[in-house]
Amino acid sequence: MDLQKEVEALFEKALDLAPAERTAFLNAIRARDPALYQELASLLEALEDDPGFFDRLSDTFVSPIISHFDGEPPAPDHVGAYRIVREVGRGGMSTVYLAERADGQFEQQVALKLVRAGLDQAARLQHLVIERQILASLNHPNIARLYDGGVTPDGRPYLVMEYVEGESIDRYCDARCLSLADRLRLFQVVIEAVQYAHRNLIVHRDLKPSNVLVVEPASGQPRQGHVRLLDFGIAKLLEADGDATPPSSTQTGARWLTPEYAAPEQIRGERITTATDVYQLGVMLYRLLTGHRPYRVSTTSTYEIERAVCEEEPTRPSTIVAKVEERRQGEAMVRITPEAVSQTRATALNTLRRTLSGDLDAILLKALRKEPEQRYVTAEAFAEDIQRYLEGRPVRARRGTWGYHARKYVQRNAWRVGAAAVIVLLLLGYAATVTVQRRQVAEERDRAQREADKAEEMTSFLMDLFEISDPDEAQGETVTAREMLDNGARRIQQELDEQPEVQALMMNTIGQVYEKLGLYDDALILLDTSLALRRRLFSPPHADIAGGLYALAEGHASLGDYDQAETHLREAIAMWRRLPDNEEQLAESLVFLALLHKVRSRYAAADSLYHEALAIQHRVLGDEHPDIAATLNNLAASQSDQGRYAAADSLYRTALAMQRKLLGDHHSHLAATLNNLAFLREAQGRYPEADSLYQESLAIHMRLLGEDHPTVARIMNNLGRLRSVQGDYAAAERLLRQAMILKEHRLGPEHLSLAASYFALADLMYHTGNVAAAESLYRQTLTIERKVYGNENPEIATDLTRLASVLHARGNRDEADSLFAQALGIARRTLPADHPRLATTLLGYGRLRLDEERAHEAEALLQEALTIREAAYAAADWRRAEAQAALGACYTALGRLDEAEALLLPSYRILHEHRHEAGRSVQQALYDLVTLYEARGNPTQAATYRARLSP
Repeated sequence: MDLQKEVEALFEKALDLAPAERTAFLNAIRARDPALYQELASLLEALEDDPGFFDRLSDTFVSPIISHFDGEPPAPDHVGAYRIVREVGRGGMSTVYLAERADGQFEQQVALKLVRAGLDQAARLQHLVIERQILASLNHPNIARLYDGGVTPDGRPYLVMEYVEGESIDRYCDARCLSLADRLRLFQVVIEAVQYAHRNLIVHRDLKPSNVLVVEPASGQPRQGHVRLLDFGIAKLLEADGDATPPSSTQTGARWLTPEYAAPEQIRGERITTATDVYQLGVMLYRLLTGHRPYRVSTTSTYEIERAVCEEEPTRPSTIVAKVEERRQGEAMVRITPEAVSQTRATALNTLRRTLSGDLDAILLKALRKEPEQRYVTAEAFAEDIQRYLEGRPVRARRGTWGYHARKYVQRNAWRVGAAAVIVLLLLGYAATVTVQRRQVAEERDRAQREADKAEEMTSFLMDLFEISDPDEAQGETVTAREMLDNGARRIQQELDEQPEVQALMMNTIGQVYEKLGLYDDALILLDTSLALRRRLFSPPHADIAGGLYALAEGHASLGDYDQAETHLREAIAMWRRLPDNEEQLAESLVFLALLHKVRSRYAAADSLYHEALAIQHRVLGDEHPDIAATLNNLAASQSDQGRYAAADSLYRTALAMQRKLLGDHHSHLAATLNNLAFLREAQGRYPEADSLYQESLAIHMRLLGEDHPTVARIMNNLGRLRSVQGDYAAAERLLRQAMILKEHRLGPEHLSLAASYFALADLMYHTGNVAAAESLYRQTLTIERKVYGNENPEIATDLTRLASVLHARGNRDEADSLFAQALGIARRTLPADHPRLATTLLGYGRLRLDEERAHEAEALLQEALTIREAAYAAADWRRAEAQAALGACYTALGRLDEAEALLLPSYRILHEHRHEAGRSVQQALYDLVTLYEARGNPTQAATYRARLSP
């Protein structure tokens, strides 16, 4: 047998072998005949490097023969409801075309995958059916969607999928020189999509940059593009026990895996699990962060790559970025240099190496462990460790020493650890200032002497208190900031009885620190005692009494006791007004009182106080000051709550610009404004902007306050609510429950902030079909908020509306009717006539009237709801579409079918694009379309939409 025939025979045999068997087969040939091995390896490399190589051979030499005998048709002009535009891709099993909707229903470009006629047609048909089954079970904003499917008249099945026109994730990142942090955040989206597939018992098995496309964001949108995960063509449905069966499809023909990204168990032909995807994610992230492959392979030989994957340990990322690598890309050789890698990551090489060293090294190497059980347990755990790194917390991949964890704690909680020390420095400064004043102002000698003595007492006390933090005094014990504060609080009461002014000041100071740390009960005890001491020491009006009242009001407000907070605050304001030299404190107190009015929806009173405070601040502080920015932020929030979005937007932007200029990018006041602006963007339907703003606010708060602070929980709840609106229900539930548990632990069972968590989680349960859980949570929300707000409040109207909607869904129409009537009455009395909250109540009530077959009453309610939402939201906003769909359903009930269709078709398209397919709003729109086409006597169209309804 000549060499060429022997190579061909061995090549066919190699293709029929499992990966592990093939490796042994090639080793034996190399030992026997190196020249024969090289010929055989080059053929296999050609197949791996260019999967279309044999297809083109087939097209050139075999296809004409097959076409002659089998009558393979040319590319069709139309497939189903779609017109073929052009071919965009071709593989061994199918051809992918760009197509567009051609039935006049709506305009849409799609990717249409059509099985190619030819040999082994039965196997190809079976494979595409499996792919259709997999894609149909996945509905995620970052996974390319399956829109349709069917069979052509000649028996060839096809899939209609989302057409994604983007760049592979590695090219996207390099072209824009994204930093490591930006790449990590973008990659987290990829992991979330993979984890979603895993929750649906699907392993992708071929994760690589070319299967992750990033679509450039539209003008005016945040910098980060939108990720789409593609090609579940070789994905595997998991067995019920959570494992995957070995891939039978790799036993013959072309191997459906990519050696550079394949996990060791894939190459060895072993069991495939979700850990396989974790490994491939690790390789992809390694490539994104370093520009290199994890293994230093000098050849493109498939055998050499597979050997390295199975046997070699990956190079540390912080080491490899300083190396030069040459690798083949198509016909060309590409040279990867340290300079090129650092430049495309907008980071100096030394900085890049330091950044990768440590935590990122550990994260990547854990994901790339040879043994599946040694990797991250889930893709979600992988994402969580990345998030921990981004937030400066200890990563779980790194078994850090005590020093490592301590360093991370200090970096993350610098304010907390240093709070007491800052008090000492402030008081030392205060003592020095008073001493200077005493020397300079002889006529105030006696008063200054008393103040100096008081400052000296405070300084001495605090210096003595912190001696325990000295290593020589602590004797090896670690003392936390909380322990130092507790120790100080005890000693204040025990040791300062003979210095009541010092005692009162120290109690007030440490009480405020407790309050800032979220330790509200401890704060109230000290603040209340401090005020009582000051009342005995001074006669009103006095600045110390007013300051004590303000601090105590803050403590009560933090616990949700707004009535008590307002009582103390009004007394403080009365004193500040009688003390002409304290205008700044008066303005601050007016802002605080305005906030208490706003939280109880007394908007007119709140806005009046904000404007009074701003007038004082501008007179005393000038045009730009952090206090002015904070007041503008609060006034903007009040405008936003009233639906005055344009005014709110302008105020927020002014406040943010002032805060960034005066305070920098990591201040708590800035974080508060970012959170409020995010809430406005969410209300406007500008979700990507809202998401980015919430995340920036959350990162700042966590850096300043730690991860278990009630303020962090509040921002987390906001972000979870937004995730729900965006259709990422799994992430939403995780965030909402985490926030709820934290609030329950820190604030108690009846705090108003906890009601916000109950409400957001109830919304999620309602929209995902768990109406029983939603009802229970809405009732808990209503109970808490009635205690705070009473009955005549927009929040109560909203609570009643949501509860009525759930009761309607559960078939309890009588109680639902009663609650809707109550909600509508409260909303009309407490909200402007064009407020979006009023539209929500009208919409729910109208839907109920429809189900009660009172369509004429429903029409008036739904038309008013649509008018309000058309004025409030853009044409493509899902909330506007939701109201259109409801009115369209009403027109169907009234027999006005043309008008119904004109509303229902575009509204369904918008809802389908922006809301989760299985969510209530999309499913309701589908049901409305089924009802319409049944009424029109069009069973084919009705069946089309009925097929998309969830069970």
